[in-house]
Amino acid sequence: MVSISLDLKQDTHERLASLSEFYDKDIKEIINEIIEVVSFESMWIQNISNEYRVPIRLTNVLSHLLHVGVQSTNALFNDILGRLEGKGLFFASDMDIDLDEMRIWVNYDALRGCDLYVHSFDVTLTGLPRLTATYLMDVEKVDETALLRMKEIADNINDIEGLELPEAFLDIMEFSVDVVDEDEFLYLNVDIVEESLPYLPTIPAISEVIKQIMERAGVNLPIDE
Repeated sequence: MVSISLDLKQDTHERLASLSEFYDKDIKEIINEIIEVVSFESMWIQNISNEYRVPIRLTNVLSHLLHVGVQSTNALFNDILGRLEGKGLFFASDMDIDLDEMRIWVNYDALRGCDLYVHSFDVTLTGLPRLTATYLMDVEKVDETALLRMKEIADNINDIEGLELPEAFLDIMEFSVDVVDEDEFLYLNVDIVEESLPYLPTIPAISEVIKQIMERAGVNLPIDE
């Protein structure tokens, strides 16, 4: 451990104190966490700084990154997650923007404590929006009979008697389910294509479909399994 001392402006200290109160942490912990994050991303910060053709201060680079980050997060968090009713339960974990294809792809992972049968989902925005949601299972906790039944239901999702699909799925453009069986895990994937983002079913509605598939297959696992 290396110990250093800092001289802070009064208004800086007050803002840090506000963060300290909000997160219920000592102000030293707050400062340490900020420093750790910046140091972890230091190579990215240097690479971005090298792209400027004029001299630029570190404070300006960090400010630009934070501003763009906040604006992007607001769009990804409030707009997309808000429309899909996943706000507060998922976070954007990965993202790709292809300007040649005019395509935006965003992956979201569930936060610990999420009460939905969806561990992750991704949204592709180009032409017709696509959403793929995934529920992950330990292969050792699903017996062979239940696995075969789950695959049968997935292959005939629109023809299973007694399966009550949420209203949002009744007039859906494209909808399919598949079960991927790998060495350690099973992946139950729900794939949806719609005319536009507002027409995509919500994550709670997709969770209900996954829950019903598992129940019909005889798979009884907790949400956070």
